[in-house]
Amino acid sequence: MKELVCPNKDEIDELMYLKSTILRIGLNKIGLYIGQPAVLDIVTQNPGLNQKVLSNMAGIKPSTVNVMLSRMAKNDLIEIKKDENNSKISRVYTTEKGKELAQKCIDFKTELDEIIYKDLTDTEINDLKNILSKINANLKKELESEE
Repeated sequence: MKELVCPNKDEIDELMYLKSTILRIGLNKIGLYIGQPAVLDIVTQNPGLNQKVLSNMAGIKPSTVNVMLSRMAKNDLIEIKKDENNSKISRVYTTEKGKELAQKCIDFKTELDEIIYKDLTDTEINDLKNILSKINANLKKELESEE
């Protein structure tokens, strides 16, 4: 396999690049695009959500969710049904095929985590998670200050 290298980047950039590349390849094999696993997971765990709530939970613009759901409905991953009490509201449900792919995504993520952590001790894993948690908190604070 060709070595994946992201030139002029530090270790965190390289890690993000490699993980996103592996995720994209793995999801492609499953038959999904980036973003769809999160939506499938949210809808599977919360059947009948309306698109606005789904958009908020996924952190995706409503227009992007609309396009994504249309594509997913076309591929029989989700069903979009009008609300019985308010025809202006559409509710989203996962199909059996969507549930199967959601489980495949969970299995893939578990396999990827095993690859990521395979040569690390429990102490190293905990230390890494603590460090990444602090980095995450810093980035969230920065994002909040930008909004």
